[in-house]
Amino acid sequence: MWWGLVDNANNANCGDWNGACQASKCCQHGCGCIVKNAYWSQCGPLEGQTSCSVDIAKNSATKHAMQATGSQNKTSAEDARKASEAADAEAAKDKEAFEKAENTHDQAHKVFMKLHAARVEAEKLRDESHEAAEKAKHAADKARKKIDKAQVAAETWATAVSLEVFK
Repeated sequence: MWWGLVDNANNANCGDWNGACQASKCCQHGCGCIVKNAYWSQCGPLEGQTSCSVDIAKNSATKHAMQATGSQNKTSAEDARKASEAADAEAAKDKEAFEKAENTHDQAHKVFMKLHAARVEAEKLRDESHEAAEKAKHAADKARKKIDKAQVAAETWATAVSLEVFK
């Protein structure tokens, strides 16, 4: 919330107006640190401005405060701080709700994966039982044919035996 700093007309830790700022990376209020090359940065007017001044910084801070508060009547640093804290609280609530939803999703996914694994195993067992049933059906068909042949052979033998007895 840099607009809260505007109340201090001299920002002693920053570069002078139109002075060097490569070390501090900041300038007096109303100026911006403009990179000239890899070794030199100089304080100068903010984009769209022709000079540096505390008034420009205060106007810029007022615009930022109005954006932060959503009101043209609440333009102080305190108003902006309160709006920022309210936004932070709302973001914290949203984060908490997201984390709760994420945890619920993770738990549901774990349950789904267990159920999926059980389903895959059940399908495997079903396929194995179908295969075993097909083999059993094939074996039963073979056995039925052998029984039929044996029955025909038994009837033939019985007929032959009865013909021998009557001779």
